[in-house]
Amino acid sequence: MGAYNTRYCMRIAPGEAVKTCRQVGAHRKAKQRNGTEFVRKEYQKVYNRLRGRKNRGIISGNEWNRQVAEAQELKAQAIAGNINDVELKRRFEKM
Repeated sequence: MGAYNTRYCMRIAPGEAVKTCRQVGAHRKAKQRNGTEFVRKEYQKVYNRLRGRKNRGIISGNEWNRQVAEAQELKAQAIAGNINDVELKRRFEKM
C-alpha cells in the first residue's frame, strides 16, 4: 500500500466492531511499551554512565562487562515484575 510496508491491515480487527487491525494493533503496542518505558530509560542512563567511565579509563573493560551484565539482569527482573521501579532506581544509582 503506497510503496511502503504496513505492519497491520485495514480490515476490521477480530473481536472489534469498528476498529481496524491498524488501530487496535498500534494501541496494543503502545500499551506494551508504556509498561516498560521507565525501565528502559533508567537502564539507558546506567549503560551510558558506565560506558563513559570505561571510555575515560575509570573502570576496566572487565569491570564494565560485569556491571553491564548486572544492569541487564536488573532490567530483566524489573520487566518481569520481580523488582518495582523504586527498587530498580535505587540499585541503578549504586552502580
